Amino acid sequence: MRGSQVWHGRAPFTKATMDRPYRGRDRAGCSGRSRAASTAAVVLVAILCATVGAPRAAAAPGVQFGLTDDAWLTDGPGTVQARVAQLRALGVEIVRYTLDWSTVAPTRPATPADPTDPAYDWSSPDTVLDTLRSAGLSVLLQLDGTPAWANGGHAANYAPTSAAAFGAFAKAAARHYPWVKK
Repeated sequence: MRGSQVWHGRAPFTKATMDRPYRGRDRAGCSGRSRAASTAAVVLVAILCATVGAPRAAAAPGVQFGLTDDAWLTDGPGTVQARVAQLRALGVEIVRYTLDWSTVAPTRPATPADPTDPAYDWSSPDTVLDTLRSAGLSVLLQLDGTPAWANGGHAANYAPTSAAAFGAFAKAAARHYPWVKK
């Protein structure tokens, strides 16, 4: 190096050339195109390494694929039978359905563990659940929605004041839908 030359990467630059405006190359002598090509090559190599070396993902044995969409199942377009047929065509194997306690038992049942108690109205869930069953789809029941008589007059999202009342409803639901095992 002579005098005031400064070495930056590939080529020597003088103090005078370093103060000039940018002309398509950075101080290391790389053009914008070559830097973009280098970056693209590094990204491509990283992607190839990640995909070639990665094992193929597989589901664990016994995994079932399903969905939960109570509103669509209950009130969607067309018939319940058509909606359930669509689920079968999509490959759905299990459906999680919410059994709303506040809808099924809006008034306190005299015999809460008995599903035939007149306070229970199973008609809405029966329509969906019986159709799912006849189509051969597994059902996972989710119990939700506490009636006002069971939670001190609060909204359905309040917990019941008595665990026994909820247990009796769960027992009635299990007796009404004995074929549901999940």
